[in-house]
Amino acid sequence: MSFNLVVGDTVPAMDIDVGKDTSTAGSVQLRWVKPDGSEFLSNLTVVDAAEGTYLMEWAAGDTDLIGPYFGDVVITTGSDIETYPADGSKIIWWVNPRAYDLF
Repeated sequence: MSFNLVVGDTVPAMDIDVGKDTSTAGSVQLRWVKPDGSEFLSNLTVVDAAEGTYLMEWAAGDTDLIGPYFGDVVITTGSDIETYPADGSKIIWWVNPRAYDLF
């Protein structure tokens, strides 16, 4: 998956597909890290829980740093916790500089 934003952008939302039915989950959240190492846990917006599709909708301040961002999805069902991707890889997206940041 390739996803890019420009520093300060809050749209578009990032599509996330966990590839499984999450309709019985109590919560589906993105656990993510900014380039400076600060960590966040954000609720994802449901697109289709039966298909496992979600959106990460950005808020002011979420994209204030230029560079790579990393995350994974935490699916909680009762006392069960599952992480996606389960293979240990991460969801990676980029926040790029504005044109005038380059000069």
